[in-house]
Amino acid sequence: MPHSEKLTDFVLKEASIFSPLANFFESRENKKALKRIDSHFRTDDKSKWDSFLRNTGRKSFVKNLSRDPRSDEKLVMHADNMNRMRSGKKLGTVSGSTGKRYDIVKLRGSPRLGCNCNDWRYKRSVALASSPDSEKDCRHIKQWKREKQTKVAGMSFLKQDRPEKVKDIYKALKRDHPTMPAEMKARIAARQGKPGKQKQGPPYKGPIKSASIPLSFFNALSEILSP
Repeated sequence: MPHSEKLTDFVLKEASIFSPLANFFESRENKKALKRIDSHFRTDDKSKWDSFLRNTGRKSFVKNLSRDPRSDEKLVMHADNMNRMRSGKKLGTVSGSTGKRYDIVKLRGSPRLGCNCNDWRYKRSVALASSPDSEKDCRHIKQWKREKQTKVAGMSFLKQDRPEKVKDIYKALKRDHPTMPAEMKARIAARQGKPGKQKQGPPYKGPIKSASIPLSFFNALSEILSP
C-alpha cells in the first residue's frame, strides 16, 4: 500500500525519533522529486507547466530543482515563490475584467503578495525582490491594494489601527476644536502621537489650550509638522 504524504511529513518532522524510517521516506520522496524534475526537462509539451505547478506544492521538488544544473535562476525563483504562495495566507479576492475571481495571497515567509492569475504566475513571480511594486504586482494585486486603501480612508479615524495615544490626541482635538477639519486633526494626532515625539506621561485628558485659538494657528502648525 503506498504511503500517504501526511505520513511522510510526520515522519520527516520526527526524524530524531524515527531516524531510519525517516531516511527511507526522505530518500523515496527525493527519488520521486528527481523523476518529476527530469520529466519536466525532457518534455516539450506545454501541459508540463500544469504538472510543474502541482509539483511546486512539494518542498522536495523545489529543493531538488534548485540543485539541478538544468535549472536557471528564474525557474528556481518561480518554483520557490509558487511554493510559498500555495502555503501562504489568503488575504482576499478580486474580480477580473471577465468576472473571474482571483485570490490574493501573502507568500509564506515573505512580505510579497501573490495571485493565481497567469500574469503573476509566469511573469511577476520572477521579479526581483528589489524591483518596484509596479513590476512585482499584477493588476489584481494592484486593484486589491487600491480597494484596501479606499476602505481604510473611508473608515473613521478612531476605528483605524492606530496607537491609543494617537487616538487620545485626536479625541481631545475633536472635543475642543469641533470646527477643525478632520484631516488636520488626523495629521496632528498622527504626528504628535509617534513614539519618542513627546515625553511619556499619563493618558491625555485635558483640553488642548483654549478653544478660542484661531484656525490659522492650526494651519501653520500643520505645515510645520508636515514631513
